[in-house]
Amino acid sequence: MASSGAAGGRGGGNSQQKEVEDYLSRIKLREIFQGMLTHVVVHQPEDPVAYFHEELSRIKKEVEENNVDIASTTFLTSSNYVPKDRGDQQ
Repeated sequence: MASSGAAGGRGGGNSQQKEVEDYLSRIKLREIFQGMLTHVVVHQPEDPVAYFHEELSRIKKEVEENNVDIASTTFLTSSNYVPKDRGDQQ
């Protein structure tokens, strides 16, 4: 039996897609991961998974300590994207 969701092409697919898009925009998920992925490609850290973990932890800490919404942070435009193992290659 076919689903009436987005995969089925009818029903509330557009509404659900808009909700997802709004959510992603509000939390800046695309920008976060695009920035981190760009940094990994450019700087090629030895352990990209560790880099992602460290950056996400740093972002979370920054948001919590400053009591700000993630959408208002400027971490993606900062110079914090220098992995410990490749800091000499900016």
